[in-house]
Amino acid sequence: IIKVLKAGMCIGCGACELVCDSKAIEIVYNRSIGIYQPQINNNKCNDCGNCLDVCFGNNVDYKLSNILSEQLKSTFGKHIKTYLGFANNPEIRNKASSGGIVPALLEFLFDKGIINGAIVVKVKPGRIPFARSMIIKNKTDIKTSMGSKYCPVLISKALRDLEEKGNYALIGLPCQVYTIKKLISKKKLRAKISIIIGILCGGVPSYNGTKYLMKKYNLGNKTIKKIKYRGNGWPGRLYIETKSDFLELPFIQYWPIISPWFTLRRCETCLSGLNIAADISCGDAWLPEVMKEDKKGTSVIVSRTKAGNDLLNKAISENYINVQPISPKKFLKSQNAMLDIKHRRFLTRLKVLKLLRKKNLFYYTYRNQKYSINLKYFLDEVKMQ
Repeated sequence: IIKVLKAGMCIGCGACELVCDSKAIEIVYNRSIGIYQPQINNNKCNDCGNCLDVCFGNNVDYKLSNILSEQLKSTFGKHIKTYLGFANNPEIRNKASSGGIVPALLEFLFDKGIINGAIVVKVKPGRIPFARSMIIKNKTDIKTSMGSKYCPVLISKALRDLEEKGNYALIGLPCQVYTIKKLISKKKLRAKISIIIGILCGGVPSYNGTKYLMKKYNLGNKTIKKIKYRGNGWPGRLYIETKSDFLELPFIQYWPIISPWFTLRRCETCLSGLNIAADISCGDAWLPEVMKEDKKGTSVIVSRTKAGNDLLNKAISENYINVQPISPKKFLKSQNAMLDIKHRRFLTRLKVLKLLRKKNLFYYTYRNQKYSINLKYFLDEVKMQ
C-alpha cells in the first residue's frame, strides 16, 4: 500500500483499512492533495497482502493491445440490451443528475420489497464537503442522496455497517464496484448485495477541486451548509450555500475548471469508465440530438447481467422508467469524450508520464512497452501533467 501511495494511485476509498485484520491501517485526510489516504503502522502489519488484493490502485492488469481498439467487445464489455431512458417521476428526473434512472430503480426495489437497504453516497456539509457511502433503509431517503458527487468517496464505513442478513443494492463507480467485488470474493462482506448499479465515470476530482471553485468565486474557506454538484434540470448546476453567501454555476461552466486539473492520478490511468463489472451501467446521454432538445435529463443504460436485465424489464413494466432501445454503438457515441480521454489517449499519456519521469504502477508494469505518440494528443497531455 505504501508503494501505491508513492505512485499516486490511491483513490481514497478506505477498503484497505476495512480488510486489514491486524488493524495496521488507519484512514486519514491528506489536506495537501485533497483525498483520504491510508496511514500504515508497520509494527502491526503482518504482510498478509489483503490490502493490495482489494486495492483498485494496484489493479494494472490491462492488455495494452486492446486499449486503443474501437471494437465493441473490447471496449463495451458484456451486455444484453442498451437504452435511452429517464425516470417517469418528474421530481426525480429533475433533481437527479441525468434523467433519474438510478433513483427510480432504487424506488422500485424498495417498493417491491426486493431490497431492505441500499449503499449510496451522501455529502456531509462542512468546511470540506466530505462524501461518504451510507446505507439507506427506505425510499424516503433516496432524495437526500440523488445527484453526482465530484469528489473522492470513503466507502469503508457503509460496508462495515452492513447487516449480515440484509439484502442490498449498491450504487458505485467502476473503482468502487471492483473493490466491493474483491471484498465479496474474500468473504469480507457477509451481507447479500443482490444488484449493482454502476455509474459511468470520466474521472474523479479531489476535494481540492471544490475548494478551488470556492476560492475562485469568493467563498474562500467558509463553512458549507449545503452543496449539490448536479441536478435541477439537465445538465444541471452546482449549488453551494454558506451561512452568508451562495454560489450557483452551470455544470458546463464549472466542470472544465476542475477536470482534468484536479482529477486523481489513478483516474489518469483507469480504463474502466464504462463500469463493465456492474449489473446495470448508466450515465449521461451526451448525444447531439438529446443535448439539443432535452433540458430534463436522459440516461444511457446497458443491462450487463440477467439480474440487471430482469430489474430493468420489471421497472419498465411497472412504469417506473421510460426507455427506448438504442444500439450499443450509439451508447458508445454518447460517451465519446470519455473514451477519447481514457482509451484513445492512453498510450500517449503513458509516454508523456515516462518522458516527464512521473513513475507510477503502470510505468513499472509496462516500462518495456514501446509507446506510440499521437501528436494530436501529445501537447494536451504535457499541459495536463
